[in-house]
Amino acid sequence: MSRQRNFWIPVICGGMILTIGIGARQSFGIFQKPIAADLNVGRELWSFGTALAMLLMGVFSPFVGNLADRFGTARTVAAGGMLYVAGMLMIALATEGMMLTLGNVLSGIGMAAAGFGPIFGAIARQTPADEGPAFFDGCSAYAFSICAGHRSTIHPIKMPARFVHHADKSP
Repeated sequence: MSRQRNFWIPVICGGMILTIGIGARQSFGIFQKPIAADLNVGRELWSFGTALAMLLMGVFSPFVGNLADRFGTARTVAAGGMLYVAGMLMIALATEGMMLTLGNVLSGIGMAAAGFGPIFGAIARQTPADEGPAFFDGCSAYAFSICAGHRSTIHPIKMPARFVHHADKSP
């Protein structure tokens, strides 16, 4: 007798991955002016890098979905997470506009590999087809993980915003 896995585990883990990955990127807007001033670049370059990361996330999503099917979701998400962290480190350590742009390229590709496509694929494989009450179906699993991912666009913004708010009031 094979033990059936609980499909809420990938839903919750997927929501957490999306919260960390997508949420961190969403808080960048708060720091646009200080980072642009620190690097002596215009806000145009900072905005370009962020927009480029989002575009690359969309362009590479079908390809990393294929990689997830071929090599497994865990490996693809792990590799994407490493690319994402490398890109974020490059952005954090940037001393010029080129490093900032290359860091955004890496983090955009990493977000594609550790983003919605592979995560939703893992959730779909674990979701029972027609078992249980209506709130345990695949649609609610997707909805729950999407809500967790989109909750990330609000929650991580609050914490850095509090630091910026308190920093402005310090003597």
